[in-house]
Amino acid sequence: MRGALDLGLKIGLASSSSGDHVRGHLERLQLLHYFHSTKCFEDTELHKPDPTPYLAVLDELGVGADEAIAFEDSPNGVTAAKAAGIFCVAIPNPITCQLPLEHADYRMASMAHEPLEEILRRAVAKIGL
Repeated sequence: MRGALDLGLKIGLASSSSGDHVRGHLERLQLLHYFHSTKCFEDTELHKPDPTPYLAVLDELGVGADEAIAFEDSPNGVTAAKAAGIFCVAIPNPITCQLPLEHADYRMASMAHEPLEEILRRAVAKIGL
């Protein structure tokens, strides 16, 4: 996250979990302050796989879908990000690694495997900016 902030990027979070759960974990891990926008289950009427949570984050951040990258660990999350028009990187967790994620634009085993700058280059090449 610090790498994104060092590049002047805004960070948003779209989750289908409750805000108490998400924000509580982020606060406990001392990560909440990195996020410029968080939209959780109670913040939108529709939920993943619908794109509404992502669209709400984009709106709050003041950025277009073509200026964003989503990092997702589930098929519903990938579907939501893609439906919102966002370049999506699938990074499955131990529970979702066996689920279909091929509809993502790119798949990684871990964020540690590739620098953020390389992911940004992939996104730019894919969407043609």
